[in-house]
Amino acid sequence: MKPTFIQNILFPCSALLLVAAAAAYAFVGERAVVPFAIGAAGMFAARLLRRYKGKNIRLQRLYRQETFSSMLFVAAAFLMYRTGGYDWVVLFIIATALQIYTAIFIPREEEKEKS
Repeated sequence: MKPTFIQNILFPCSALLLVAAAAAYAFVGERAVVPFAIGAAGMFAARLLRRYKGKNIRLQRLYRQETFSSMLFVAAAFLMYRTGGYDWVVLFIIATALQIYTAIFIPREEEKEKS
């Protein structure tokens, strides 16, 4: 599925903001919560706009995992705000691992589907 212009801008900007805020949390603490939450919400919105409408079960699963990982980023933002400690890092790492996994396997499966 071809992404739209808004998705091409929204996802990379949100991902950059999310990663920058996660790195900045060690230095500025509580002030990094809002940019992290905005980045997480932007990534979640971008993932909700990107839907798979085909019949390939594996691709459906991968797209759902991608959306779930974005929900984990939102949950990590909530933990970052609520607890103020480093509990959010566990969710952040799990969500990042899922994002990397889906970023590798979605293009492979889409290529298989085309051929």
